[in-house]
Amino acid sequence: MKLETAEEVRKFLVLCLKTRTITKLAKVLPGWLSDQLDPHAPHLAELRETAARLDREAERAHRAYAKALGVWIAADAEPPRPAVSSCMCGYPDDEGAHHPTDGAPCYMAERAGQ
Repeated sequence: MKLETAEEVRKFLVLCLKTRTITKLAKVLPGWLSDQLDPHAPHLAELRETAARLDREAERAHRAYAKALGVWIAADAEPPRPAVSSCMCGYPDDEGAHHPTDGAPCYMAERAGQ
């Protein structure tokens, strides 16, 4: 199909609007039809290119957001464990570290000093 004039392109697009909205048509407009439209409406070609570029940028932003969200969820789902280090008394507990939680002196350190 040859759409050589602006009027022919318009009439064809009006036919396309019988089955879809203008918003849907703008999203699904095939390349061969855009090629017919561009010479008659270069400003629309420029806007289409801008929209396509912004869609690509938005897709990259959505992927970055999803990745960051996944990292955040994974970090929140499994809280970080404290680094394993021996108590200064030199006697680690069953998990490999001795950390009195009540602020009391280390009973192991007291024994070590005897």
